[in-house]
Amino acid sequence: KEPHRFYHNIDHLAFLIDRIETYQHSTRDVLEILALYHDAVYNPRRNDNEEKSAQLFLSDVKNHSEELDKVAQDIYTAILETKHHTPTTAVSTMFCDYDLYLLKYGTSSDLIEMEKKLFKEYQYATLHEYITARKKFLKDFLARHNTNNTVIEEHIFYLERYFKPNIAIYAGSFNPFHKGHLNILEKAENVFDKVVVAVGINHEKVREDVATSFNHMIGLKKLLPFHEVVSYNTTL
Repeated sequence: KEPHRFYHNIDHLAFLIDRIETYQHSTRDVLEILALYHDAVYNPRRNDNEEKSAQLFLSDVKNHSEELDKVAQDIYTAILETKHHTPTTAVSTMFCDYDLYLLKYGTSSDLIEMEKKLFKEYQYATLHEYITARKKFLKDFLARHNTNNTVIEEHIFYLERYFKPNIAIYAGSFNPFHKGHLNILEKAENVFDKVVVAVGINHEKVREDVATSFNHMIGLKKLLPFHEVVSYNTTL
């Protein structure tokens, strides 16, 4: 329920659990534990989410037992392998298939809906950066799995030509950025796909004030790590 989760959230977890519970196989309990832990730690700006999620699982297991049995070891390994979805065990292979279900078996509508949610998670990046990174990910996915998935190929074309998210600009001095500003930002996010926070800097002020404004913008980027924060010194 963390506010920066739009795709990797409880809905994704529920989807996985539903898929797992459809099949009556002996590893169902193991797969459900995997579902619960694989995105337990998630920060779209970091590259160690899988490692931290696996470590969280490990620490929880060790609270109950000093021994890491074969099942726990398989779960730990499988969590790590969701990073690149390169499974080395039967359990990991099965779970990666569930985790990639929409990419492998989804419709065009499924991928578009997923894209909207992922875009909100990565809205700290510029639109161009996001589209470039997503196209690379999808092309790498096709190459890695050696498949001609026409739905994914069409989705790459959709990203290039037709992906037009509804982006708003929220401008102000924000000095300080207070709870009222945050409230407006949160409400705007319910209306728009992305909200760019634009900090106005007045270069006609004395140099010390301009330096303070720049430092304030840097502080605002730290305060809003999951948003694109920019500055401007012209008319809006």
